[in-house]
Amino acid sequence: CPTQEEIDEGVTLHQEGDYFVARYERKEIARSTTTKQLFRLLRKAGLVECFPRIFEVNDHGNVTEYAYSGKKRGSWV
Repeated sequence: CPTQEEIDEGVTLHQEGDYFVARYERKEIARSTTTKQLFRLLRKAGLVECFPRIFEVNDHGNVTEYAYSGKKRGSWV
């Protein structure tokens, strides 16, 4: 299970209305209407940012980690 510090240092995924948004160090680095396109954009951004880990934290506090391909690497409750 990743620590809060690891999540804070990674890319975080958010859904905002019709968009999927990725943030790194609190700044938006990618935005798309589809997750497939979002991960395509993240692969490009990862080269610049040295490929930080990608996390999504839902409203219940469950954490999912993703690979840059878009596949889930793990989930924690």
